[in-house]
Amino acid sequence: MSDNTTIWSTIIIGNSFFLGLVFYFYRLKNFWMREKNNQERELKNHYLKKISQMIHDLKSPLSALNVATEHLPSEASEQKKILVSARNRIQAILTELEEVSLIKKEIKLSSEEEGISSSQSHWLCRSIDLRKIKFVVIVEDDESVVWAWRSKLKKLNVQIEVLDISSPSEFVETSRDWDSTFFIVDYDFGSNSKMTGLEFIKKYSLGANAILCTSHFNDVLIQNTVMDLGAKMLPKQMMAEIPIIIETKRNYQSGASDFKIVLIDDDPIIHWAWKKSAELANVTIDGYYSYDEFKEKSYDLDTPIFIDKNLKGECGLKISEHLSAVCGFSKLYLSTGEFLRPSEIPSYLSGAIFDKMFPGDLISKLKTEFYG
Repeated sequence: MSDNTTIWSTIIIGNSFFLGLVFYFYRLKNFWMREKNNQERELKNHYLKKISQMIHDLKSPLSALNVATEHLPSEASEQKKILVSARNRIQAILTELEEVSLIKKEIKLSSEEEGISSSQSHWLCRSIDLRKIKFVVIVEDDESVVWAWRSKLKKLNVQIEVLDISSPSEFVETSRDWDSTFFIVDYDFGSNSKMTGLEFIKKYSLGANAILCTSHFNDVLIQNTVMDLGAKMLPKQMMAEIPIIIETKRNYQSGASDFKIVLIDDDPIIHWAWKKSAELANVTIDGYYSYDEFKEKSYDLDTPIFIDKNLKGECGLKISEHLSAVCGFSKLYLSTGEFLRPSEIPSYLSGAIFDKMFPGDLISKLKTEFYG
């Protein structure tokens, strides 16, 4: 009996050891596969960025070639044939690269989890309009978040009083002008309050004068309730990027007598091509190689401004956001060699130029609207 017990004990221990060893190698294999997948993903992203940069770099000389062929005299037919051939070859290569880039981008987007940039996200707050606001009330129990909001609002340098409370129970309803008060409300206050941020918004009928700032933005029930209340929701990770619209106090010109456009781009070839095309279209164009050059000048707030997405040391999207939210410019266009899906174009932009070519039809339309 003792021998059998010893044998069975040995078998059990051996099996346990074997199963443990199998489990260890299984986990090791999974770890190796994850590392391999991560490396492959990083490599794919690297090449996708390289392709996007190649597309961007090719569009500048292509734009110049297009303009150059248009300006050649009729007697230079042989030279024109050579230029047209070169242009068509570059365009063919560019088209192939764009197709590859688009396919890879679609695969990447479809493989990621559902994001927050969808154009169907009607609950999403894309900007905060404080132009008629005198008071901002922050209902938030996290002091770091309160500090972040106060810092963001302070940078605007506007006459808005900012109040903060750590829970809905601290709120005291007053005879304050509610139409001029905006609420930034957290969703969950932990042990500080049984009332949620949504219940707070509903109780005081805040509607469009409130946003729910929370990390629970993926909750469909919360999304639907926010929309039912007429409010908007802001994911907390978007706090730093959310544009805030205020009344501008900069001394811009108004009622300009002549139609003109502005180009902000660091590529001399693009400047040359656009100026040549603008001459043919009888349009005045002011060109700047950086935002620092531009901001020293004054323009009407309806002036169409075309901004390169990848300026040296500057992000065209960030500049556009600032020009919209802080300065009040209303006709901002991103000029880029990359393809962007409609849902990737921020609401503060009026549109995007994907080939970096002079947008003759668009500018003709804007010119017609200007002169009425």
